Amino acid sequence: MANINIDDVLNSLKGPAAAQVKQQVQEVMTDAKGDSNAFIQSNATQLEEWLVDLSNGDLSQDEFDDLVADEKVVAANFVLAQSVDAQQKAEALTVNLLELVVTKVLPLLL
Repeated sequence: MANINIDDVLNSLKGPAAAQVKQQVQEVMTDAKGDSNAFIQSNATQLEEWLVDLSNGDLSQDEFDDLVADEKVVAANFVLAQSVDAQQKAEALTVNLLELVVTKVLPLLL
């Protein structure tokens, strides 16, 4: 099987909103992976891996949905543990990224 990465997955998106969704996901992923917090970096990396695995058929949609749902709970708890100033940024780079992928990327990918 060919070695597929997150850019390949995002480039495979079709539909009128694909370019905007791709740009939005890439921007948030880049911000998350560049963040100094290890949890935020790990969250983005895991999400990339899961999207690639879903695209490759290594994960079913149900398995992907379960992983994302579990990660949302972990991310929400992480956000709550942050200082008030850090909460908004942490939420944008974790919980909102997961929501973006589920609501915008999956419909274009599947």
